[in-house]
Amino acid sequence: MEIYDYINQSRTVPPEHHSNAINSFGTVYRDLYPYSPDDSFLWMELFCLCSSSYNEMASMLAYIRNVGARLVPHNQFGFMIQPIIDPTGFRGWKSQEHYNQEKQCLILPRDYTHVLIVLLGELRRRHDAGEIVTRM
Repeated sequence: MEIYDYINQSRTVPPEHHSNAINSFGTVYRDLYPYSPDDSFLWMELFCLCSSSYNEMASMLAYIRNVGARLVPHNQFGFMIQPIIDPTGFRGWKSQEHYNQEKQCLILPRDYTHVLIVLLGELRRRHDAGEIVTRM
């Protein structure tokens, strides 16, 4: 799924304006992790929440997702990012330690922990209120 699929653009752009339209999209996020499609719509919404003010964090989250992670409900934070562990490294992180090392990119050089907690809570609020499109 790609972000422009998620947004479901309703108007077409004439061919002579394609390059201008593509440049005006900004960053395009794609859910490239094929092994957990049931939460793809949640990731796309999370990328949208991040992209308006936190493009760097959205890119980092996309990396974590694309290696292997899923969003699971969490009572305190709304949702939690759960790494998918695969010792072969084919469908996820080789180990919890590998994931823990890589997720540090969310903390350094900027501490996104608080922002991420707020966004995961907002994601849960939107999910529970039925404000997230779950099917195309």
